[in-house]
Amino acid sequence: MNSYSIETLAVHAGYETDEATMSVTPPLYETNAYVFKDAEHARTLFELKEPGNIYSRLQNPTCDILERKVTAMDGGVAALSFASGHAAIFNTIINLCSEGDELVSSINIYGGAINLLGITLKRMGITVKFVDPDDLSAWENAVTDKTRLFFTELIGNPNANVADIEEIGKIAHKHGIPFVVDSTFTTPYLCRPIEWGADLVIHSATKFLGGHGSVMAGVVVDSGKFTFKGNPRFPLFNEPDVSYHGVVFADLGEMAFISRLRALITRDIGACLSASAAHTCLTGMETLALRMQRHCENALAVAKFLEAHPAVEKVNYPALPSNKYYELCKKYCPKGAGGVFTFVIKGGKPAGEKFMNSLELLQIVANVGDVRSQVIHPASTTHSQLSPEQLVAAGISEGTVRLTIGIEDINDIIADISQNNIFLWLSKRKPVSLLLFTARKHFLTVLFMQKELIFLYVLSVDHQMNDLPICLKHTFRCQFTNTADRIFHSFFYDTVTTDKLLSVLIHKATKDSRGYRGCDLRCAGCFRSVADHT
Repeated sequence: MNSYSIETLAVHAGYETDEATMSVTPPLYETNAYVFKDAEHARTLFELKEPGNIYSRLQNPTCDILERKVTAMDGGVAALSFASGHAAIFNTIINLCSEGDELVSSINIYGGAINLLGITLKRMGITVKFVDPDDLSAWENAVTDKTRLFFTELIGNPNANVADIEEIGKIAHKHGIPFVVDSTFTTPYLCRPIEWGADLVIHSATKFLGGHGSVMAGVVVDSGKFTFKGNPRFPLFNEPDVSYHGVVFADLGEMAFISRLRALITRDIGACLSASAAHTCLTGMETLALRMQRHCENALAVAKFLEAHPAVEKVNYPALPSNKYYELCKKYCPKGAGGVFTFVIKGGKPAGEKFMNSLELLQIVANVGDVRSQVIHPASTTHSQLSPEQLVAAGISEGTVRLTIGIEDINDIIADISQNNIFLWLSKRKPVSLLLFTARKHFLTVLFMQKELIFLYVLSVDHQMNDLPICLKHTFRCQFTNTADRIFHSFFYDTVTTDKLLSVLIHKATKDSRGYRGCDLRCAGCFRSVADHT
């Protein structure tokens, strides 16, 4: 099965037809306990001498299907599911660290994770050193003999920074340290961090894996490549464990990490995933490839739209050629950069709140990875636990707005963001100094200049998405479609020469741009000669 593509694995991996029922879809095993064959069978299971189901806090058949599916998709050897992505992070750390130990983490991660690492773990005697993930020397310099792991998000929350995981992994392995990568924003569809040097991969399956905002879940995938045997940094794995009559987990080879995590940490802490949650995740994951494709396409279109908007200071989306992480994004995520990114709106927090409150389609939600498009203000919500200094270090300002772009129609998403009125937007700023239309067979070219900027739109008359090079505002296509048709019909566009200048159009602002649909050119504006504008 592992030889199949990600698209196929998302549908089929982890489940073989239940011989008892011949069910096509994975069954839901809603049970907390299991019958042992006899007393001897029970004893051998509890002594870890034989694999099998003991109690659903440790293992459940439905959860097992989910774990095997994610393992196959990530290219690991084993996985363990948890009640949330946060639980997956915490349990992974506790499996590697004890009082007095240290870990090194990127500062560009989810605010709740920063609080977990910097506050809660500190109370437990575990020290966390936060570093700029882009500064490879900072990772190197943070290592001591007490360091037990490196941790980063592949694409960071909220600003979509891309960590150079191959290079960070090399530093970790040079010092005999396991490298943990949170791949929530990418999923295995966009990137498999194990192929780039990650030892452990964490997913908040609450997000894109589940995909529908209907479940809480987390998964840890073990590459099986990190060697605990004989590593002086990990006495927890190399010394006999009193919980299981002296078992040495390092002796289990590639299964050492997951075995200890399941048998010891999950048993004692109890943050297990429910069977029903696992079943919900499995259903959502079957459409992962389709959803991620749409998330990436839509997010890129929105990012391009915002990048050219005069009310926007900056767009943090690594699939944009202007982004500092563009090359890293192409390296690790050639299929796309996912659906989550931020932009900085002019006017700070008041402008951001006004923007969010004006939205109708996009919902203000503290979640990402949903099929629905959502928005939030990180500094006052998801990252509000951070100090002012930490916010600056994480690149989060008062004007930072986080978007998670869903799978809705892109025209509807951008129309909501632009409030369906590009003409009103233009009218509130300095007048447009030039607006030209030229005909090229089946396309309408719109060129206008505002301030020192020149904007170009190319609109497909036959309304085909693939024929539309998006240069600024995608809503321009929606709002000009009928007008463009009427221009070409009026001038018999099939006979117009390529470079013939047709007209200059001055648009008048209205409260409802949809009013331009079905109207003629005189309703939309007025013709003027080129000479009037030269």
